[in-house]
Amino acid sequence: MKKVKILVACGSGIATSSYAEAAVKDIAKNAGVSIDISKSTIQEAETKSNAFDIVLFTSSNWNNFIHEENISCPALSVASLITGFEEETKEKLTEILKKISSED
Repeated sequence: MKKVKILVACGSGIATSSYAEAAVKDIAKNAGVSIDISKSTIQEAETKSNAFDIVLFTSSNWNNFIHEENISCPALSVASLITGFEEETKEKLTEILKKISSED
């Protein structure tokens, strides 16, 4: 299985992305998926996405700041991991991580 390269993006590249990073590590561990996580600002995600397998945004309206078609990999809002209403996001992220990690 390949290691999934994840970019977590928030407004500053520090605060909520750090909180989301911890939650994503738990999700990946429970899914049995090996990951490598980096953080950035939402604006940087557009240019950095080509080096990652998935971009996770801590904002639910991230596409108000950048154009989704300029992201070169799957993108997902994980805002619910911050707010506490995360079950659906955990399930969706687990599914995506397993799929990416099994690709050649």
